Amino acid sequence: MGDAIGAILRLLEDGEWHDINEILAVTRLSREGLLKVLKFLESFGFIVISSENGCVRLREEVRGLLLRIQRRAGCSTGC
Repeated sequence: MGDAIGAILRLLEDGEWHDINEILAVTRLSREGLLKVLKFLESFGFIVISSENGCVRLREEVRGLLLRIQRRAGCSTGC
């Protein structure tokens, strides 16, 4: 599950909305497995899932935190 979460966070770090099929392609999880991971991330406030179309994006606060961590670690492109 950790690899899937990392892949999802890397995909979402651009701050844009991403649809489920795009995330499925990156994680290679089953649809059911992906939905469980997304609900987990949503329950801890990492992501927002659109009630209109099911698209997903990283919460701005989390995105800012990840970017600060990357800068401190000397990363510029999502280590």
